[in-house]
Amino acid sequence: MNRLPPTRLLPSALAAASFALAASTVAVATDGAPATISVAEVRPGMRGYGLTVFRGTEPERFDVEVIDVLHNFRPDQDLVLIRTPHPRLNQTNIVAGMSGSPIYLDGRLLGAYAYGWPHGTEPVAGVTPIANMLGELRRPTRPDSFFGSQRLGELPRREPARSVAASLPLDLELPDGRLPDAFHAVRALAERTGLRAAHTAGLEPATTPLLVSGMPDEVVAVLARELSPFGLEVLQGAGGGSAAPDPTARFVDGGAIGVQIARGDISMMALGTVTHVAPDGRLAAFGHPMMEQGEVGLPTAVARIAHVMASNQRSFKVGEAVRPLGTLIHDRQSAIVIDAQRTAASVPIRIKLRGVPGIRRDEWNVTLASHRALTPMLTLGAIQTAIKSSAADQTDVSFTARTTLTIAGYGQITLDDVGALTAGPSVMNLAQLRAFSLLEVVYGNPFVESRLERVDFEIEFRYGRTQLQLIDARVLDAEVLPGERVPVVLTFRKFGEPDQQRTVEVVAPDRLAGQTVRVDVRPAPSVPRPVGRAETFQELVDYVRSAHPPTELATVIDLPGRSVAFPSHVVPDLPPSAVDALVFTHSFEGSSPFVVQDVRYHPMGAVVTGSASVELHIASSRTARSLVP
Repeated sequence: MNRLPPTRLLPSALAAASFALAASTVAVATDGAPATISVAEVRPGMRGYGLTVFRGTEPERFDVEVIDVLHNFRPDQDLVLIRTPHPRLNQTNIVAGMSGSPIYLDGRLLGAYAYGWPHGTEPVAGVTPIANMLGELRRPTRPDSFFGSQRLGELPRREPARSVAASLPLDLELPDGRLPDAFHAVRALAERTGLRAAHTAGLEPATTPLLVSGMPDEVVAVLARELSPFGLEVLQGAGGGSAAPDPTARFVDGGAIGVQIARGDISMMALGTVTHVAPDGRLAAFGHPMMEQGEVGLPTAVARIAHVMASNQRSFKVGEAVRPLGTLIHDRQSAIVIDAQRTAASVPIRIKLRGVPGIRRDEWNVTLASHRALTPMLTLGAIQTAIKSSAADQTDVSFTARTTLTIAGYGQITLDDVGALTAGPSVMNLAQLRAFSLLEVVYGNPFVESRLERVDFEIEFRYGRTQLQLIDARVLDAEVLPGERVPVVLTFRKFGEPDQQRTVEVVAPDRLAGQTVRVDVRPAPSVPRPVGRAETFQELVDYVRSAHPPTELATVIDLPGRSVAFPSHVVPDLPPSAVDALVFTHSFEGSSPFVVQDVRYHPMGAVVTGSASVELHIASSRTARSLVP
């Protein structure tokens, strides 16, 4: 084997020459594929080299020495342990962002630098065998795969033929009745995939740095928390587009690659290294999954490395995109696969702010990757970035938010939301906008192939403490007759004003005659709305539209018996024996029983917080008030 001395950090011209010389030692098969070395041929003590970018865009060479082979390290996947003696790697040990760096023995491709010990004290890494990666590189995409702009056929307008229905309470509601928020999809994905939530002392994939620019610390901290189960290390201060983009940049073995999930006024890019570029334009990278999503459609880019940051805890590369190019189509155990010929779907987001005195900038624009779990959370991050950068006053403020979603083949859906923020805007306050529930409908509905084309937000602020806090509920007479309309006196507290009282009415249920019942009073959005299972996309949209706003209160009385939800209808108020019979007989329809409640809604004219309850003693008959204990 022709061996070259280790390369130090070089000027770009010298680095390019070093890469060309190193590449000349790589054997290539007659069909253009690389000559490879199998794990069975690997022996301890063998020496070779790897390629990665330490600075700029040109790969440089570093020496490697084989330590040993770990067999069946992952299902049907071995791992080769190597040592990487290099002036920079001796300082940094395992480097996040080097994942995918090709490793060669005897001039043949062994695989990708991919694993390490998170707190190791020597430059030892694990190599994913190239055989596993080439298997993924050759894997076709399914005929029904949806990669946004890659499917050119007309999307169906409105509703297609009836499909298998999805139960609203299961798919769109959380247990307490709230609609899904901006974090619902990404948390559900983390729970389903069971990915690591914390680092261990064992070998694990070299963390993928998710470089972020243009976002405030609060938003970065939230993203870091939500994405850590996927092995993504969110790092502030990089990841944007280059000030001098290079339209001629291309993917090369050992070159830097970014998965660019956000660009524009904010930027987010997962950074790694290309292992092998195939003649057909596909390439394999990372040597481990990014989020282990199977078939996906995320935008990718050729990247430039600014620096390799050494750290006692976790070293990482810092860089930025120099040319958007290609689509991540497979996110698998042994590699991510990119098709440089495809253009990924993306979603332009526009955020317009109003009502902020002296605002320097009132409009923000960002383009996000189109992804069921990531898009809602990143949209919230973009909103919060715009607000924190322009209206970060630590004071109480109310807002109205008009959201318009444009959906290919369907048209536009507009929602108006109201809310109140205590002590200034925060991520969690804004996560409840119904727009995020509609995003779940667009991405997850089983009825139409709906593609999100863009989202527009117009958010107007009104400064001051306008919300009402419910602090007490009482009735003038707790002894009531069945069917009687009962006034409930509510006491509210509003900043700077005396406590105020308002009266709402409930009806004492006939079926609870002779019993003591509790009336719960709480904000309307927290009350479940059991309905029949949706059978069309429009029904899902209407369900989200009809959610009660936080300016309404709900009075809730639990009733005896149960109801059963079926497709398109609800059978109310059944005795237990009937419920059991119906659920058993119609189990193929996915029937689901739920508690029957008498719910009444009461507009309050302002956002309401807090809850209260009151008890009623209902007489055994309409004429038996005197018998109430």
